[in-house]
Amino acid sequence: MSDSGTRTDSCTAARRTRDHDGSVKFVERQPFADPDAAARRIVEIANGVEAVQDGRVFIERVNEPFLAAGGSGGQFRAGIERAVALGWLWRH
Repeated sequence: MSDSGTRTDSCTAARRTRDHDGSVKFVERQPFADPDAAARRIVEIANGVEAVQDGRVFIERVNEPFLAAGGSGGQFRAGIERAVALGWLWRH
């Protein structure tokens, strides 16, 4: 919440950070910083990928579109771990 009591959308709001010299800069939030959001996007991508056998998909077929959508490697890993923990995906 801001000082006026209004909420800002966390996905679109920029946050302020201090640079090394003390100056303020604005940094856009990353869309998949939340592991739940990353997990949802990973499952969406996986559902659109053709299965190889027994419902299995190659991880590369999910990783590349996730990175192209603006995610990072760390966010992908956190999203995969969250999706597995929720039972949405499983490793073989």
